[in-house]
Amino acid sequence: MKNNLKFMLPVLFLMTLIHPDWVYPQVKVGDPAPEFALKQLGTDSRVRLKDMLTAGQQRNVVVLSYFDTHCKPCLEEIPHLQNLAAKYKGQPVQIYLVSVDRGTAQSVKDFISTHTVTLPVLLDQYGMATGEQYGVVKYDQATLPTLIVISRNGIIKKNEQGYDPNIETVLSAELETLLKEPVQQLSSVEQGNLTIL
Repeated sequence: MKNNLKFMLPVLFLMTLIHPDWVYPQVKVGDPAPEFALKQLGTDSRVRLKDMLTAGQQRNVVVLSYFDTHCKPCLEEIPHLQNLAAKYKGQPVQIYLVSVDRGTAQSVKDFISTHTVTLPVLLDQYGMATGEQYGVVKYDQATLPTLIVISRNGIIKKNEQGYDPNIETVLSAELETLLKEPVQQLSSVEQGNLTIL
């Protein structure tokens, strides 16, 4: 038994180098969205996915846009997301930017100020907290921008990588569909996933 363990540990280590998805399984469209808690820029508080889904005494569709301050396509996408946030103001839609910057929170804050970004920003430095799970970061490289849409039932409905100049039209149609979906009871968070009863 002891010899088998000595043999298996190096093999398992090599397997993780060859195929890191075995260690960090990535969620796919149709999977329950893994729970997370990320620091919100400009505050001392952490925002949990479950709180986003249930903010304002209603069930919300959650849109997460992963970005980096050096990503030009991300900068092109942000105004469209701000327009959508204005369009859906007062409706059960929560839109957040998620920074996977390698820099400091101050560099993100400077970027937000310079470009007059009004959306709430969550910090996931290097994408370590959510980037790998959500498929944004793979092999220590981020694919940006990445847009994740989570239904009011906590299910991933969209995982779109890259900038789409028609994002307002496409995402608006997606949001309209999701807002019409029946809402199921959301139970407690279990093993990092939202569980639907």
